[in-house]
Amino acid sequence: MTKIIPRKAKAWRPTIRSDIPVPENDRISWAPTLKRMKVGDSFLLPKERGRTTIINYGRAHGMKFKMRRTEEGFRCWRVE
Repeated sequence: MTKIIPRKAKAWRPTIRSDIPVPENDRISWAPTLKRMKVGDSFLLPKERGRTTIINYGRAHGMKFKMRRTEEGFRCWRVE
C-alpha cells in the first residue's frame, strides 16, 4: 500500500504596490445632528445605514433613538 504524502502549500506573499490611491472616506459623522436633536425630533435616512452607530451614540450620551421604515425611507426619532 502506498502512502500519499501531502505537498506543502506555497507560502502566500503580498505584492506591495505604490500606484493605488486611498479611496475617499464616505462615512457620515452623526454626532453634530444627534447633539442638536430634542426629544420628539426626527430625521430621514434614505437607507438604514448608520442604525447601529446612532443607537450606540445614544447609549453613550444618555439619549435614546428609535428607527422605523416609512414610505420615504428610514426615520430616526429621539425618544429620550
